Amino acid sequence: MEGNLEGLSDAMLLLRFDPRAEKVTALSIPRDSRVDIPGYGVGKINSANYFGGAALAALTVSQTLGNVPVDRYVRLNINGFGELIDALGGVEVVVPKPLRYRDDSQRLYIDLPAGRQKLDGAKAIQYMRYRDAEYGDVGRVQRQQSLIRTLKEQKLNVGTLARMPEILRVLRNNLDTNLSVNEMLALGGFAADLDRSRVDMLLLPGRFSEAGEFPLSYWLLEPESIRGLMAAHFDLPVAAPIAPSPTELQVAVQDTVGSADGLLAVRQILQEAGYPNLRTVNPLPTPLPQTQIVAQNGNRLLAAKIRDRLGLGEVTVEATGDLESDVTIRLGQDWKNRHRGQKATTGS
Repeated sequence: MEGNLEGLSDAMLLLRFDPRAEKVTALSIPRDSRVDIPGYGVGKINSANYFGGAALAALTVSQTLGNVPVDRYVRLNINGFGELIDALGGVEVVVPKPLRYRDDSQRLYIDLPAGRQKLDGAKAIQYMRYRDAEYGDVGRVQRQQSLIRTLKEQKLNVGTLARMPEILRVLRNNLDTNLSVNEMLALGGFAADLDRSRVDMLLLPGRFSEAGEFPLSYWLLEPESIRGLMAAHFDLPVAAPIAPSPTELQVAVQDTVGSADGLLAVRQILQEAGYPNLRTVNPLPTPLPQTQIVAQNGNRLLAAKIRDRLGLGEVTVEATGDLESDVTIRLGQDWKNRHRGQKATTGS
């Protein structure tokens, strides 16, 4: 939420906790999504909370996503989010490029350099709220997912216990929910115990509206893709779509370790394996120790098949990859080392 719990939603997620499958699924819903808000007509989904609070926001999300059940809700004041980051001792992230923005009307001032850094609560809010011209609200979603993933890995562990009194104070002052205390503790403990491979982070399928298409800019939803996603990840009773073949798959390759030869080697391997739709995207400024295979479209199996072709890499399901891809490959130091070793063997 913005400065109070009754305003426009700054970030919206639908979470599914599945103890049987030992899995958590988080679906990010861009706040500019153009939807029908019951009783208020068509508008941006983030206004549902403003018009009717948590009840209307939950109803709108459910209706938009094929009447998926929404059993509980949590609303967190954005200033409380910053206090929570401070209570956790900060969060370390990789900022892919300098983030600078100034809006006096909203009193929003953002100035973050590129690279790996530890953010306090105020800077974490800047990181989460930054909106660039190219990717708009969806760029925000990507940073929010990156921040959530990092928080889960850094802070949801036994070391958090020492900070628990301050964390509970922050939540008590800034949180609105119909979860009981026992339910919150159970869900938090369940998520904390999961390996990152058991946490999927998705993006609600859609596209950016074009200039002049509407008076306002929107994220325009793609109903068929949404039905497939909800069937695959939320067990809605609709037929799951047929997965694209390698010849249809859009694959982005991203360097993080300055290995031009490594990029060429990946492209050659995948082209020979029948993946013709390859594109190289801008490198990341901070090297990764391990190659990541990001299932941008939410299909872990397709990303795993590419991982098997490459022979290494960690598969993650999240929407932080290239937006035009189904799968994004981020080449890490492990790929560079293996490729260097293969060249040395070939040359000897």
